[in-house]
Amino acid sequence: MIATRGHPVSKNNDLIPVTGEGQLIVGDVLKIDAKSPKNNYRRVRVKHVLQEAGNEEIVLASRKVKNAYFITKMLADGSSWAGNVYRYPREGEQVE
Repeated sequence: MIATRGHPVSKNNDLIPVTGEGQLIVGDVLKIDAKSPKNNYRRVRVKHVLQEAGNEEIVLASRKVKNAYFITKMLADGSSWAGNVYRYPREGEQVE
């Protein structure tokens, strides 16, 4: 693993760091390295992208937790439970 802007990414750049709002859409597949390892996700799908009280909320299609979500702004400022979030490339997407 190498570090880029404080976010570890794989050497072959197959994962894209999520660093702010507007980067995710319904159906995206994420890898979450949570602050607590018990909350990590190797692969979890985005179920909904909501705007609540001016904040983007990402709702996850999780089998582990009934109401799994994170607020993107909190992810960006480091206060989210999610720690580091990465998006797997979408079908046909070229990752540089």
